[in-house]
Amino acid sequence: MRHRGANDSALLTLIPYDQEVIGRTTEQAVKDVSQFVRSQESLDATCSDRKLPTGLLVGERSSIAPSVVLDEIEKTLREDRKTTFIRLQSSECPNLKALLKVLNQKACSSRGNEDISNSVALRSRNSAKLLLYDLQILQDGCVAEAIEKVIVVLDDSEAFDGGLLADAIHLFKLVFGIASSLELFEDRLSNTAIRCIDGQQFSLPAATTMFDSVFETCVSSDDILPLQIGPGLCESLIDRQTNHLQSVENFVRAIKYAYMCHYYGNAGTVFLGQATTTDPPSKEHYQAIRNTDSFKTHCEKLHTDGQSDRVRAILESNDALHDEIVQQVDESRNELQWTLGAISVLQLLASTFLADRDATWPKLYSQAMSGRLECTTLTWSTRMEHPMINHILICIKGAPAPVLTHLLSDIEDKLMTMPPSDHIEISPDDFRDVRDELVQLEDGREASDDDSTTSKGQGTNNTIRKSSRITTPSRKNAAQRQPVHNTKQSKLAQQFCLHLIAYFSKALRPYKSFFLHEILFYNIKAAHRDVFTKNPRIAIEHGLANPHHYLGCACCSPDSSEDTGLKASQPPTAVLYKLYLDCGALINVADLWHAFNQAVGQQYGEDDKLVMALFYRGLAELKMLGMIKPSRKKVDCVEKLAWKGL
Repeated sequence: MRHRGANDSALLTLIPYDQEVIGRTTEQAVKDVSQFVRSQESLDATCSDRKLPTGLLVGERSSIAPSVVLDEIEKTLREDRKTTFIRLQSSECPNLKALLKVLNQKACSSRGNEDISNSVALRSRNSAKLLLYDLQILQDGCVAEAIEKVIVVLDDSEAFDGGLLADAIHLFKLVFGIASSLELFEDRLSNTAIRCIDGQQFSLPAATTMFDSVFETCVSSDDILPLQIGPGLCESLIDRQTNHLQSVENFVRAIKYAYMCHYYGNAGTVFLGQATTTDPPSKEHYQAIRNTDSFKTHCEKLHTDGQSDRVRAILESNDALHDEIVQQVDESRNELQWTLGAISVLQLLASTFLADRDATWPKLYSQAMSGRLECTTLTWSTRMEHPMINHILICIKGAPAPVLTHLLSDIEDKLMTMPPSDHIEISPDDFRDVRDELVQLEDGREASDDDSTTSKGQGTNNTIRKSSRITTPSRKNAAQRQPVHNTKQSKLAQQFCLHLIAYFSKALRPYKSFFLHEILFYNIKAAHRDVFTKNPRIAIEHGLANPHHYLGCACCSPDSSEDTGLKASQPPTAVLYKLYLDCGALINVADLWHAFNQAVGQQYGEDDKLVMALFYRGLAELKMLGMIKPSRKKVDCVEKLAWKGL
């Protein structure tokens, strides 16, 4: 645990990035809503026809929750001293009086007065004490603090009563968070309330966009941990996000939990934090590194290259192994940056030529790390190794020159940020040369079009006279008259494809090809499945059947490995559950009581009232867990609702 401080500091670097990405994704929606709020100078000026400005945050099925956008809006408007931003929940406001009371209390607390009962605003001008739901409190507080606008936000507007919404619409400038649809929300309002609304709709960004941005930032950012997510765990996170539509906050927690499990569960991660700690690893750490598969593969490669002395040194000397680890880990990180850059380039090409959701950054990352995008040869036939890459290369050959020029510029900029590598021969100059030739070709084509337009009026009669002689030209003559520009563009497009094939064949590598991928990648799904995909019924049944596994006491543990019988020292509910397992679908309560009393009665002596109380408490807990219910057939019986293992 001496490297715990380094691990803690490394884990803390991940915390600010989720909020940064969320803010970047919701930036446009926050900007639009904030501009809508600030554009209303005063209620008197904008509501002369008794219509109140109302913002409607509406999202589709795959959109993020409105509360995420409202959190960012609240941060933005908090800097405005002349605006009060109040958020209300349906659980706090069952009726209009409760709504007004909570509204006054939150308005006072936002101005630094936590206790509304001691607020000066409770005393009116004639020193008479006001009721807690009197809006005079809010007005006096706004006048005292020079507040011009009061923004009331209803997060879960569908959960509010329709009549309560109609009453609230007549009071304030409102912002509704709508999770279903605008039509369903409108059906819950009265016609009078609808006529009082001057609504403006704002669309929420898609949750998948934020999910992709958070994942790409957590994986490809240079400022975050030097740890990558393996393809198996990545697919598990994608499936859970797609099937269950979990929030981005839960996804960020899953990423943090992966980092925590890897840094505290893998002894080899001490070599990843050598820059932040002065404690040298122990000899057990070096021995663990020598037992990894990637280290053995690395030694075999060095031996094949004729570096037997180097192999002997890293096997016998810990100092030599430490230097080798530091050098190779740095090289692996550089190569990994090339892989991540190739994934970004592939995602750019897919978003340009394909309209498929399977081409998102997380899915491409999972495919690349698992080896499904790996190209092993440098021939033109490599385009057939993956259908998506094949389709992209075909689209490039038929794409117009401006599109190709834009793509070449973006790829060149991406390659300019890559670290130097000895294994990848492609360079930004290769794509820059193709782009320059395309630009020259396009300029020459525009110049020739201008010349042809100028000479069009002079040779109109000759052209008509000549065209009357030409009826059905042969394919050979048509090919001879084909512009030279198209032929050159096809060659440049083919050269572009060859550069991409050479780039992808070297950069797209599976994660197991990296040295010490055992500490650079985390690919264990079991821990996340147990924590984020819980199965409470199995845990409850196991706890009741084996309470000693959770209590850790000797009195509840069985006398032998084969002993599964009852023990009076076990919790009463566990004893009752074991008796419950031996019963049928209809359980007689009197028979169950006699069996329970016989099992645990000796431990409590002759105190039958205490045993009876424990029995009824155990029955109540089994009923709470959904295992029994009162029977309608027989008054003195209960029905069994759950069978273990089913």
